[in-house]
Amino acid sequence: MAFDSLRDFLSSLEHMGELKHIKAEVEPVHELGAIAYHSLIKKGPALVFENIKGYRTPLVTNVLSTDRKVAVALGVEGTMQNMFEKFLSGFKNPMVPVEVKGGPCKEEIYKDDAVDITKFPTPVWHEKDAGPYLGTFHGCITRDRATGDQNMGMYRLLVKDKKTLWMSIHRDGLAHYRQYEAANEPMPMAVAIGMEPLLCIAAMSPISSGLARHAEFAYVGGLRGKPVDLTKCETLDMLVPAQAEIVLEGEVLPKVRVDEGPHGESHGFYGGEKEGLVFQVRCVTHRKNPIHQGLICNFMEDGGKRITRSAVLWGKLKSLGTPGVVDVRFPDPGCGREICVVSADIKEPGQVMQIVETVWGVNAMGPNWIIVVDADADLDDWNDIWWRMYSRTEPHRDVWITPPRQHGGHQPLVKHGFTSRIAIDATSKFKGVEFPEINTVSRELTQKVLSRWAELGLE
Repeated sequence: MAFDSLRDFLSSLEHMGELKHIKAEVEPVHELGAIAYHSLIKKGPALVFENIKGYRTPLVTNVLSTDRKVAVALGVEGTMQNMFEKFLSGFKNPMVPVEVKGGPCKEEIYKDDAVDITKFPTPVWHEKDAGPYLGTFHGCITRDRATGDQNMGMYRLLVKDKKTLWMSIHRDGLAHYRQYEAANEPMPMAVAIGMEPLLCIAAMSPISSGLARHAEFAYVGGLRGKPVDLTKCETLDMLVPAQAEIVLEGEVLPKVRVDEGPHGESHGFYGGEKEGLVFQVRCVTHRKNPIHQGLICNFMEDGGKRITRSAVLWGKLKSLGTPGVVDVRFPDPGCGREICVVSADIKEPGQVMQIVETVWGVNAMGPNWIIVVDADADLDDWNDIWWRMYSRTEPHRDVWITPPRQHGGHQPLVKHGFTSRIAIDATSKFKGVEFPEINTVSRELTQKVLSRWAELGLE
């Protein structure tokens, strides 16, 4: 089913037992983030913090933190390939959004001196963050100065005062900013917080502006099978999701740079932005009794990033007819893009290297690491992957390391945008050895016993 709002999605999660209301008082500085992270790594439910010290507004997090929750958002069941196909359907059948008058995001409107973004619960998510980050799981909506076409990206937002946020910006949003800065004009920007989950996924995904007008919204329309409702801002000539919980309207100042951060990142380190930008908020609109939404960023993170990136690569490899490819996975460690595992049915010598070269060919800036395993591997089980790497790989023969080349990664060891790459052949074919049968529980039997887990009292 398609969800029109975050609230609709949370209601569905609650019905499934995948949402937990935290009623005990929680500190917004460090404690909330730590609770969210440890629940995340335990594959826990979405969390609604209802009693955040110093605030009346609740905050929800971990809404897309497991494959099951992502599948619910997509409205699919079954294998990961079913989810991949669903993700790709948004590219195949984009639907341009429709403009509506008003919407729930307009129930309360505050302008100029009435603006106060500090009223929303804003955690200091990590212990060494520069401060409270209001924007961690949201959509920053910018507009091409020449065409008026809108883009939506996810760029972190650090609170500095009641009307000011510092931000890190990249990709299409940065390209738009440079257009306005070249004309010495502030860039109009709106921020939508508390959107239906597919809009959040689109905001963090690499979606080409050439897909359709207002590409991210058109992509989500294709996923849902119905267009996204957008409504006009109060102070900007821009459109925002009508069902959002909170909308900030304002402008990004030209020719002003700040030292934004540090902020905990998914590559496992703290990062900052020496060329951060300044966003001045002129208007805030929101629902009555809004729900704030945020994300804890660490080795694992909310948002389904690994699934979207895996789906895109899987689709590219299938469209190119890459022989033998069965499944693809970008695991959470590695920012969901630096490490790639491919399972394949290997039929002839040289096939593994063909797969590796194809992956690098369609992903010019990554991944840094590629591991190729046999078709029977469980790509979501790193015990299985590590076992195959040790038991089926001779380093002198099955590991290839390239000379340094251009790369867009975030690892501290990457110098000046250049680094080497590594590919590991952890398959069993054409190694000069007849491997014994694997001692494992079959997928069929695994599915049978897991289907009885609740009946056995093991959940």
